[in-house]
Amino acid sequence: TCALPIYQAALYSSYISGRLDDKEKMIAERNLSQDQIVSYATAIAFYIFSSKASGLEVAVEELKEKLPLQPARKVQDILDVLTETKIARISRDKRRFSFVHRRFNEYFVVQQLLKGLNIDAYKDSIPKDSRWRDALVLYCEVGPEADARAIAEFCWDNVRKLDGDTLPQDYLAAIHSLRFLSEAFKTRPGAMSGFSEELA
Repeated sequence: TCALPIYQAALYSSYISGRLDDKEKMIAERNLSQDQIVSYATAIAFYIFSSKASGLEVAVEELKEKLPLQPARKVQDILDVLTETKIARISRDKRRFSFVHRRFNEYFVVQQLLKGLNIDAYKDSIPKDSRWRDALVLYCEVGPEADARAIAEFCWDNVRKLDGDTLPQDYLAAIHSLRFLSEAFKTRPGAMSGFSEELA
């Protein structure tokens, strides 16, 4: 028997690597590498998350325009591989691209965040319960210790606002932040060491 990965991100990474391994011949025929495919999938995911105009899908032509590659056909080749591996899908009319599950989208977003982006720009989404929230749960499992602690402290600052006179908007922010602490730091409780006694 083999043990399941401790981190969700490791589970997704293992699955995606396995799917790409299964299509290694197809990848080679298109003069691509797995690293190129993962890199472009990461760019797509971050573009989708950062675009206020899109839900969790994007027009294929928009990708080719906003995230061009050389030679130009390489974009389509990568999209073909992502769909053949069942990591992504393209609509029947061939116009819309999306990942087969939002968790894959979140996983690739985390790969972009791990490149050293300033996490302060995204943590405000936690008390608002926006779509960045679940991606940040994954990030807190594998991101730098300093970032994990900063996010934990940010959430705790919101939770401490709970009292008898809490405004409705502050109450919801506190609840979302408390839920985030519970989900994001299951495997990394040390990030909450600065306030763990108060939290208990």
